[in-house]
Amino acid sequence: MEVVIPDYVTSEELSEILGEAGAINYPWLFRLYCTLKNVDTSSAYKFVGGTYTIATNMNYDTLMLSFVETLTLTTVRITFPEGSTVDEIIALFEANGCSSREEFLECMTTYDFGAEYEFLKDIDMTGRYYLLEGYLYPDTYDFYTGRKPEYYLCRLLDQFAKVFRQSKFFEAAEESEYTIDELLAIASIIEKEAYQVNDFDMVSSVIHNRLKDPATFPNLECDSTIVYALSCIAGKRVTDITLEDLELDNPYNSYKEEGLPPGPICSPSYNSIACAFDPADADKDYYYFVSDKYGVMYYATTLKDHEKNIADIKKAEAAEKE
Repeated sequence: MEVVIPDYVTSEELSEILGEAGAINYPWLFRLYCTLKNVDTSSAYKFVGGTYTIATNMNYDTLMLSFVETLTLTTVRITFPEGSTVDEIIALFEANGCSSREEFLECMTTYDFGAEYEFLKDIDMTGRYYLLEGYLYPDTYDFYTGRKPEYYLCRLLDQFAKVFRQSKFFEAAEESEYTIDELLAIASIIEKEAYQVNDFDMVSSVIHNRLKDPATFPNLECDSTIVYALSCIAGKRVTDITLEDLELDNPYNSYKEEGLPPGPICSPSYNSIACAFDPADADKDYYYFVSDKYGVMYYATTLKDHEKNIADIKKAEAAEKE
């Protein structure tokens, strides 16, 4: 169908025009959507007057973008690797011309994401670096350029919600003893600790076993949580830690702090999320794991066996150097 859009049209005027033309069924809902998207003040929605041919099955965002200058419709494709942190995701956005780091950081502290996404509504920010850590779903996306930071972040949050709905993770979380945020924290540690997908369920089992026996195992003792804290403090990726780092006074130090860290430490993959919900049922209750330089994981039930695994790994590495 064709619609005529005057110059300098407001979102309210546009809703009436589209409603009268039969392009939308509920002008009031379209106006509400425009308000939530700050359409009248956004540089991404500079409507240009003219006669347009549109389809009646367009979603609201696509519909509105039909009336803007072609220049604003350039796109960029970005792939966010599984296990990316908020800082790494922002760096990819910035490198691809999607707003600046400063604007993303300001958006994450001022935009009310909880109003749009129920799963972000009641998260405790005590000791936490980023509200959105763990929720920015890793995938490949096509974005319009020249948009506000919330547009980009909400695309990743929308994909997270879609995956959780389709996989019934929301329902599974309601039946779990852990919250969605806690399960994502477990999944993010699995993502960073296990080198191979076929180890995800076993690493998950170790974490769950420790959490179920806090009297004996009050600390998770995972290096990845310290790496995350050090990276956030340094403002750049940290890969190695020292014995001194194990004494770091930080809520993400799982060698000193009991239970789970304040939140996820990265955006976990689908497989690590699934394994966080459903850890492996092993013949033995494993409480320890360690990996060699090739990423091969070794599991143990007792500290004695764990220390033997470590010694065997060091012995094998020493033999390779001879």
